[in-house]
Amino acid sequence: MKVVKTTHNQRITKDNRAFTLIEMIIGLAIASMVTLAVYSFMSVGTRSYEAANLKTKVQKEMQLANNYIEDVVITGSVEKTKYIDHGDIRMLYTGDKILYYDKSTNQFAVYNEESDIDNDDIEDHLITNCMTEFKVEFLDSEFETTTSEEESESEEESEEESTTHTEEDENTIHASSNMVKITTAYVVKNQKLNSEKIYMIRNK
Repeated sequence: MKVVKTTHNQRITKDNRAFTLIEMIIGLAIASMVTLAVYSFMSVGTRSYEAANLKTKVQKEMQLANNYIEDVVITGSVEKTKYIDHGDIRMLYTGDKILYYDKSTNQFAVYNEESDIDNDDIEDHLITNCMTEFKVEFLDSEFETTTSEEESESEEESEEESTTHTEEDENTIHASSNMVKITTAYVVKNQKLNSEKIYMIRNK
C-alpha cells in the first residue's frame, strides 16, 4: 500500500473554496439582470392590466350614456324637439325629457323638466362625468313635420319676426326632421372613445 504524501502548500490549494472578486462581480451582474427582467415583466403586466381596466370603464360609461340618449330621443316628439347650444352648456329638448351637457365639467345628465335644471343638484340626474363632447345635428329625411299650408304660414311668420331675433333664437335649432345625429366622446384618464350614432324620433 502506497502512501501519497502531500505538501502543506498543496493542502492549502485544495481547501481554498472561496469566491474570487471576478466571480462575485459576474454573479452580481447576472442577479441584477434577472431582477431587472422580472421587474420589467411585472411593470408591463401592471400597465396592461390598468389599461384594460380603463378601457372597460370608458366603454361602460359610453354604453350607459348612449342607452339613455337613445331612450330619450326615440320616444320624443319632433314638434317639441330642439337643440340649444350655449357653448359649454348644451341641451336637447325632446318634449318629455332634457339631455343636459356641461362641457366645463364633462357632466351629462337627464332632466324631466326645465325647472329641475335650476332647482335640482345635477348629481341627482347625473349619468356620467366622463363625457368630453356632445353635438347634435338634425339630418334631412323624408319625414315632414308640417303641411305645405303650414310651411307657407311659417314663412310669413318668419318674415314678420325677422327683425326681432333673440339670443335664444340664435342658439336654438328646432328639429327639421325625425333623424338626429348625436356625436359624443368619453375619456377616462388616457383612454378615449368616440361615438357617432343616428337616432329616429318616433313621434311627430
